Amino acid sequence: MATATFQNPVYVRPRLGGVMPYARGGDMESYFGEAPTPGPWGINDLLYIDSSGNIAICTTSSSLLDSAIAGLAKEASTGTDYNPVEFFPIHPNDVFEMNTYHATAATSVPTRAMLGTVRGIFMSSATSSKWCVDVENSVEGSNHSGARVLVVGFAEYIIDSTTGQVVKQNIPSTSPSVTGDIYGRLMLKFLEFSIAQTGTLAGKRILQL
Repeated sequence: MATATFQNPVYVRPRLGGVMPYARGGDMESYFGEAPTPGPWGINDLLYIDSSGNIAICTTSSSLLDSAIAGLAKEASTGTDYNPVEFFPIHPNDVFEMNTYHATAATSVPTRAMLGTVRGIFMSSATSSKWCVDVENSVEGSNHSGARVLVVGFAEYIIDSTTGQVVKQNIPSTSPSVTGDIYGRLMLKFLEFSIAQTGTLAGKRILQL
């Protein structure tokens, strides 16, 4: 068992074979600008379009992502108001890799039971400020408002936090028994909508583009 280094989400492939991004058309045009004082972001941070049509890093509440999502940053923010931003728009058929996170490290190990589940996204100093799949807090049930991703598989490789080397991930299986890696990486798709089934919370759109 290894411990994986925290990384931001990484694009793997479109779910639809042979379909290219955004013509699906590549990177988003740079007619979006940096929002004033939005908080800095780095490469592959999750970004959203704010109410003024500017780009900012996604917001969190109690370390759980609570905003909509537009895409992944291609480059770090400059801190210059309205500076043109280029980013990779996320579409519902795109597949990404992301680390797991649980406050109890040993419980962050990916398991087969995670396949097909809906999860939230967590980010704090505990994850080196990287966006991770929250495998601690449930978002399925009467309140799906925190739901952001659907787990569809396991990544093939991780970066070992001890050696810094890229190694094959221990993918959980039932026969023979294999124990996964701490903070291992899952393959996932982003949800278009969250679903809230209570009378006080409405469903909301997640992917903006």
